[in-house]
Amino acid sequence: MPDYIPDLEKAITYIEKNIKNSIAVEKVASFVNFSYYHFHRLFFSLTGENLGNYIRKRRLSEAAAELICSERKIIDIALDYNFESQEAFTRSFKNMFGMTPAAFRKKGVKPIINQKDILLGEVLSHRTKNISLKPDIVRINYDKTIVGIKGNTNLKHNKIKDFWKEFYKRVSEIQNIVNPSTGYGICFTESDLDFNILTEQTEFTELVGVEVENLENLPEGMDVRIIKSGYYAVFRHEGSIDSLRETYKYIWTTWLCNSDYSIDLRDDFELYKEDFLGPYNDSSVIWIYIPVKIK
Repeated sequence: MPDYIPDLEKAITYIEKNIKNSIAVEKVASFVNFSYYHFHRLFFSLTGENLGNYIRKRRLSEAAAELICSERKIIDIALDYNFESQEAFTRSFKNMFGMTPAAFRKKGVKPIINQKDILLGEVLSHRTKNISLKPDIVRINYDKTIVGIKGNTNLKHNKIKDFWKEFYKRVSEIQNIVNPSTGYGICFTESDLDFNILTEQTEFTELVGVEVENLENLPEGMDVRIIKSGYYAVFRHEGSIDSLRETYKYIWTTWLCNSDYSIDLRDDFELYKEDFLGPYNDSSVIWIYIPVKIK
């Protein structure tokens, strides 16, 4: 199969240079010597998103940065990024960020879910080579009982590695393990959490552990979490844990927006099996389970 990455890089560089100008998707395709139809399909198959949506979200992300970092009038920022009016800008902005530009500026903090980064360099390489862009939809038919170490953390000062270190020191204390070579990292869901205002400092609860058949002789100081039965979208992440965040960005900011699924209020979790070769091994595989509703 031909390597189309240089063509994608050329097209995205063109978009970034013209982010404040009128950009017709047909012109982007022509710039890299493709027909619109062919390049549209190519872009979607390699990145998981529509070319026109990518351009719009990049503009909104750059506009959002200006809202926080400058005191320019909202109408001036809107016109700069090719929106025909402040009203049109506000509608698109609220649809992407869940709040108006004025409310976003007042909050003064960039969210981590809806921000659209430039799809170049390592970000593009990871997107096209290390993520399963289309997940498998699987059903877990029974509740899984997970025993392990629980703690609170955030993305800025991520302590999950410390939780795993503590867990491995004590894993021999756990009885009735279903599969000793399979580990779980569970991110607790919060029913009242607004994804639009998640930041680097937002705390969340994580439990790392193993599945057990029953809770007899639960080790002192360890916690229990139930993975609920139901449908999950399962993504394959390949690479070091250092690039794991890019996979989650794709899931939350690209796949979810373009899918027919909605998030169910159950915990999402990571599954570590025999193909996980260590946290910094570029060939390691982590399976990411996102709870979804089937319409």
